[in-house]
Amino acid sequence: MYGRKAPGFSSEGGFGDALIQHLFDSILSRTRQVLSEEAGITVRDGTVASRAADIRRPHAVTVLATLGAPVSALVAFSFEEPLLESLVEGMTGPLIMDGDDVGPYREDCAAEAVNMALGLGTADLPSGGMAISLSPPVVLDNTQWAHRNRDAFIATMRVITDKGVLDVSVADARDPLDAPINSKV
Repeated sequence: MYGRKAPGFSSEGGFGDALIQHLFDSILSRTRQVLSEEAGITVRDGTVASRAADIRRPHAVTVLATLGAPVSALVAFSFEEPLLESLVEGMTGPLIMDGDDVGPYREDCAAEAVNMALGLGTADLPSGGMAISLSPPVVLDNTQWAHRNRDAFIATMRVITDKGVLDVSVADARDPLDAPINSKV
């Protein structure tokens, strides 16, 4: 069981097992599509775990976005450095010359990959006929992280690629997380 509420999707936006499974299936499928098409990166596996202590910034760059009602989920993608380097190289292609600073492109490429994966994925999710909104992605810096309220629900998925690891965390957007993160998303 993933959630603390009854399994399944409800018109009230129940954050239960069925919705979590739909979210992770969609995120894995669309992340596989985006990484492959944009950067030639192969996704090998996605392993789901239930509760996590926090949404953290354990890797090079973490991007947050919120899916609106009826899903109401905060999603965090955390890119390991080798994966991020391959993503930037694949997405920028000939724009970057040898010796150019790729720094400005790192956060933009990560945010755009998240935006595409979640944007495409909204079509996969049960919505009861409602349009699912998507917030603009927010890139966390080294000083930001989100701690969960002890009653908040967070599920995680580790995505293994041929270039590195991507950790994805999903939280019920209606559960309180620390104010600095929620105020930016």
